[in-house]
Amino acid sequence: MRDLTGLKETEREIETSRRQLREMAKQTQQIKKGEEKYKSIHENAIVGIFRTDAEGRLIEANAALARMHGFGGVEELLRNAADLGDIYTKPKNIKTIDKVLREKGMARDLESEIFSRDGNTRWVRMNVRAEKDGKGDILYYEGTVEDITEKKWAEDKYQRIFMNATEGIFQITPEGRTIAANPALVRIHGFSSLEEFMENATDISTQMHVDVETWYEYLEAMRTNGFVRDQLWKMYRKDGSIAWLSCNARVVHDENGRVLYHEGTIQDITDKKIMLDQILMQRDLALRLAQTGSVGEGLALILETAVNASGMESGGIWLKRERENLELVSSIGMTAKFEKMAGILAVGSRPWKRMMSEKVLFIVPTEESMPNIHK
Repeated sequence: MRDLTGLKETEREIETSRRQLREMAKQTQQIKKGEEKYKSIHENAIVGIFRTDAEGRLIEANAALARMHGFGGVEELLRNAADLGDIYTKPKNIKTIDKVLREKGMARDLESEIFSRDGNTRWVRMNVRAEKDGKGDILYYEGTVEDITEKKWAEDKYQRIFMNATEGIFQITPEGRTIAANPALVRIHGFSSLEEFMENATDISTQMHVDVETWYEYLEAMRTNGFVRDQLWKMYRKDGSIAWLSCNARVVHDENGRVLYHEGTIQDITDKKIMLDQILMQRDLALRLAQTGSVGEGLALILETAVNASGMESGGIWLKRERENLELVSSIGMTAKFEKMAGILAVGSRPWKRMMSEKVLFIVPTEESMPNIHK
């Protein structure tokens, strides 16, 4: 009988070798697929991909980077890479990038303006890392470049609109702290600079709103609807005067639905509000005058309307009588003593001359004569 032990051992070794070869072939195929996948990503990526040597010379690039620089293909870009010169519109940018890479080994979201082959400029955002050896010396740099020219143009366009708009534009927190404001909003509130406005707009609910209930109504509408339209705000200017404003705003959320801030526009409608109030006041006065039964009642109504419209506490009406004297026929807020003293203004007297001069006179009365305005 023949001893087959050695033969069987040989067959097992051969089978083991076959399995190893099949496994190696499988791994090789996977590596090849991975290389093909990487190559496809590299060649078809919409962002530029590059590698440079330690001196910054371009040694690898993809088609997107070539197009970004105005070349027809990667080969043409690589052939001319040494002749690209300083592509940065601000040469100090490359020094900043180099410093960051040497210190940290990586730079993210760096925005720079560069020259393309035809001399035009484009904006790019770069992510770069430095590959180092065991001693810490840089072997090469590699990274990606994204063309953000259109995005920057849109941002610049928005910035011009923001800065030059005639309406106020703002961003505020739900607590009332101003985050951003344009020059028009600063002017509407009577401030001379953005810095001055921001210092005085840390809580607009108490610092600027005449009626804080309006602010609470605004917050409720923003919580319920997410926006307000043409909401009327009565607010203080820097000098203490009143401004009537029309507010349009919306709530801005993050991707998780959390409130980030409110943003909107403010229109100064003070002149329109005053004009409308005057029209309504004149209409109401005309209707009430039509229902009066005497001249005295009519004069009293006219005086009441004038005093309310002016914001004054006191007033009077003098009419010409015999010999051109002026007689006080109606008054509001005056004491009996003052009415008696100013009841008749004789022709030629100083008070009479002042009345007849048709000039605007600013007179500060005593507390005794007009007590209401001293309260």
